[in-house]
This record gives sequence, C-alpha cells and structure tokens, in this order.
Amino acid sequence: MWISLKLTTGTLHALVMELPSLRRIQQLLLLNRATLTFVAVAFIIWAVGSGFHKGTPVLFSARSLHVGEVIRAADVVVTYIEGAQLTYLSNVDDVVGKVVSSDIEAGAPLRQSHFSTHAADDTRIHMTLSLDQSDPAQYAPGTRVHVWRLSDEFAELVSTDAIVVRATRSNVGSNSVTLSLLREDESAVVQSAAVRLVTVG
Repeated sequence: MWISLKLTTGTLHALVMELPSLRRIQQLLLLNRATLTFVAVAFIIWAVGSGFHKGTPVLFSARSLHVGEVIRAADVVVTYIEGAQLTYLSNVDDVVGKVVSSDIEAGAPLRQSHFSTHAADDTRIHMTLSLDQSDPAQYAPGTRVHVWRLSDEFAELVSTDAIVVRATRSNVGSNSVTLSLLREDESAVVQSAAVRLVTVG
C-alpha cells in the first residue's frame, strides 16, 4: 500500500518557522541540565568542606604528649566521628598554646581535663618540688597554690601565683608536684631548703 503525503507551500512554511522554536527548547533543556550539574557540584564541595556528611569533628593527639609540653597545631589532628562525646574537644584553637597536665597517648581523643586551664607564656616556668609526706591527691592539675619557704625559725611566702601541673605519687623516694611558676619567683623557690604548699583555689 502506498500512502501519498502532499505538502502544501503553507505546510512547509509552517514547519520551517517552527525550527527555531525547537532549537530554543533544546537550548533550554541543555541550560537547565548545566544548571543542575553546577548546583550538584557546588553542594558536594560544600558538604566536603563543612563536614556535613562526616559527623562531629573531634581532636585527637598526633603523637604522645607529656606533662609540661605546650601544644602546637601540628600536635593535633581533626577526625569526624559519629556519636562523639560532649567531653571531646573539637576546635584546634581551644588547645594550641595550652600546657599538657596529664600524659596523652598518640591517637587519643583530647579532653579539656588533659590541659592546664592557663596558656603557656614566656613569663612562667615549670618546676618540680618534693612533697615529702604530703598526699599528691590534694593537688589536682590546675589548682592554685601559695609556696612558702620553711626554715627553723620562720616561714616566708615566696610565690603567690603557682599552678599545679602534675602531682605524682612515688613508691620509691618522695612524692612530687610540678608547678607552673612566675619566672621572677624561680630563684626564691630554688633556694628554699623546704617548702609548704597552701591551696588557694
């Protein structure tokens, strides 16, 4: 069977006139596809950069850290985990410059309790003193103490701004306490034959 199709001049003209419209529709479809692609890529970049899909940021020690060390940015790494505890630290700026008050193993999550509440600076030094018969448990890290120099005849206050960094119980020898002292108090404390620590806060 043969089907004849007759195209009049008017029909051809109408088809020719419709071609630009078809091209326009095709261009719009391509434009919308490009727009959607751009939005999708932008979202992915934002998600990766913001940690949107990673969970909660948590700071971990990049190496073993010991009492008295001052934290640098290179000493911590940020890892995203699900269900992070509220006690874990998440902001690097919160720990850089702080003094370690208890030893931290490499790869351990960082908590505020690992650090002295005071930042390190050039005006302070660390000094370890013998506690003799004193119980180290009464000197928690961060505790402020006054240091008194003892003699046979009198007691003299030699430091009013000392901070406990660490107190250690020893089975061999005497117990000890490490203090953060003002550098200007160092000489008077070193020259003390015996000292007494008085907790002030």
